[in-house]
Amino acid sequence: AAAREAGAAARHLAAQALDEAGSRAAGLRREVNASEDVERVLARLRDEAAALRCDLSAEETSGAAEAEGLHSEVFALTLQEQSLQQALVPGEAALAADEVEA
Repeated sequence: AAAREAGAAARHLAAQALDEAGSRAAGLRREVNASEDVERVLARLRDEAAALRCDLSAEETSGAAEAEGLHSEVFALTLQEQSLQQALVPGEAALAADEVEA
């Protein structure tokens, strides 16, 4: 009888130990899965950050090219203005001479 009780107690302790080990293993699996999820999220965030850096660089390049284009347009308009002013000077002088003669 004592041997049966000892065997039952041993089986009970073994079952408890197995349950605890199973619970610990399940907890570790959850932690590993969570860690893998975190790694996937971090990888996605790294990829998104790299894409944003590329977009920003492209925008800066585009902005610089656009600014250069605007500078070129302003320069061309300035040259046109100067050319028109130079053309107006003789015209104004001729008008002034016409007014003096009149």
